[in-house]
Amino acid sequence: MLLGEDFLAASAHSEAVFSAKGARSLGSGRCRSDGILRLKGRRTAQRIDFALRRGAAVTHVSGSAIVDRDAFAVGIGDAAAGMAPNVTVRFEFDTASNER
Repeated sequence: MLLGEDFLAASAHSEAVFSAKGARSLGSGRCRSDGILRLKGRRTAQRIDFALRRGAAVTHVSGSAIVDRDAFAVGIGDAAAGMAPNVTVRFEFDTASNER
Protein backbone atom coordinates (compact mmCIF):
# COMPACT_ATOMS: atom_id res chain seq x y z
CA MET A 1 0.00 0.00 0.00
CA LEU A 2 2.67 2.58 0.97
CA LEU A 3 4.66 1.96 -2.21
CA GLY A 4 1.58 2.26 -4.44
CA GLU A 5 0.34 5.22 -6.48
CA ASP A 6 -1.86 6.66 -3.71
CA PHE A 7 1.12 6.99 -1.39
CA LEU A 8 4.79 6.99 -2.49
CA ALA A 9 4.37 5.84 -6.12
CA ALA A 10 7.71 4.07 -5.74
CA SER A 11 7.68 2.46 -9.18
CA ALA A 12 7.71 5.89 -10.85
CA HIS A 13 9.61 7.81 -8.13
CA SER A 14 12.23 5.59 -6.55
CA GLU A 15 13.94 8.23 -4.41
CA ALA A 16 13.38 11.28 -2.27
CA VAL A 17 16.12 13.92 -2.29
CA PHE A 18 16.77 16.75 0.18
CA SER A 19 19.11 19.51 -1.06
CA ALA A 20 20.44 22.44 0.94
CA LYS A 21 23.34 24.86 0.70
CA GLY A 22 24.28 24.61 4.36
CA ALA A 23 23.18 24.21 7.94
CA ARG A 24 23.33 26.27 11.09
CA SER A 25 24.31 25.12 14.54
CA LEU A 26 21.66 24.97 17.25
CA GLY A 27 24.29 24.06 19.86
CA SER A 28 25.18 20.77 21.55
CA GLY A 29 25.82 19.02 18.22
CA ARG A 30 22.35 19.84 16.85
CA CYS A 31 21.89 21.52 13.46
CA ARG A 32 19.11 22.87 11.28
CA SER A 33 19.00 23.03 7.51
CA ASP A 34 16.46 24.70 5.24
CA GLY A 35 16.37 23.36 1.72
CA ILE A 36 14.25 21.69 -0.93
CA LEU A 37 12.71 18.23 -0.71
CA ARG A 38 11.98 16.42 -3.97
CA LEU A 39 9.46 13.62 -3.56
CA LYS A 40 7.05 12.05 -6.03
CA GLY A 41 8.14 14.48 -8.75
CA ARG A 42 7.27 17.53 -6.65
CA ARG A 43 9.61 20.02 -4.98
CA THR A 44 8.90 22.13 -1.92
CA ALA A 45 10.74 23.99 0.83
CA GLN A 46 11.64 21.74 3.75
CA ARG A 47 13.39 22.14 7.10
CA ILE A 48 15.30 19.32 8.77
CA ASP A 49 16.83 19.17 12.23
CA PHE A 50 19.67 16.77 12.83
CA ALA A 51 22.53 15.84 15.12
CA LEU A 52 26.10 15.02 14.17
CA ARG A 53 28.32 12.78 16.28
CA ARG A 54 31.83 12.70 14.83
CA GLY A 55 34.10 9.74 15.44
CA ALA A 56 37.61 8.99 14.19
CA ALA A 57 36.46 7.19 11.03
CA VAL A 58 32.67 7.69 10.97
CA THR A 59 30.21 10.53 11.49
CA HIS A 60 26.81 9.47 12.78
CA VAL A 61 23.85 11.57 11.57
CA SER A 62 20.34 11.36 13.00
CA GLY A 63 17.41 13.68 12.63
CA SER A 64 13.87 14.34 11.60
CA ALA A 65 11.60 16.50 9.50
CA ILE A 66 7.90 17.27 9.64
CA VAL A 67 6.67 16.76 6.09
CA ASP A 68 3.40 18.06 4.66
CA ARG A 69 2.28 14.91 2.86
CA ASP A 70 -0.46 16.82 1.01
CA ALA A 71 2.21 18.99 -0.71
CA PHE A 72 3.59 15.80 -2.28
CA ALA A 73 0.26 13.99 -2.86
CA VAL A 74 1.35 11.25 -0.46
CA GLY A 75 -1.67 9.48 0.95
CA ILE A 76 -4.57 10.30 -1.32
CA GLY A 77 -7.86 8.52 -1.86
CA ASP A 78 -9.90 6.40 0.53
CA ALA A 79 -6.82 4.71 2.05
CA ALA A 80 -5.69 8.05 3.49
CA ALA A 81 -9.02 9.02 5.08
CA GLY A 82 -8.42 10.31 8.57
CA MET A 83 -4.63 10.65 8.21
CA ALA A 84 -2.95 13.75 9.61
CA PRO A 85 -1.69 16.16 6.91
CA ASN A 86 1.81 16.27 8.45
CA VAL A 87 4.03 13.28 9.17
CA THR A 88 7.34 13.09 10.99
CA VAL A 89 10.09 11.44 8.99
CA ARG A 90 13.08 10.20 11.00
CA PHE A 91 16.45 9.27 9.52
CA GLU A 92 19.75 7.90 10.77
CA PHE A 93 22.94 6.92 8.97
CA ASP A 94 26.73 6.81 9.24
CA THR A 95 29.19 8.40 6.85
CA ALA A 96 32.73 7.15 6.40
CA SER A 97 35.60 9.59 6.40
CA ASN A 98 37.29 10.29 3.05
CA GLU A 99 40.55 11.07 4.80
CA ARG A 100 43.30 8.44 4.77
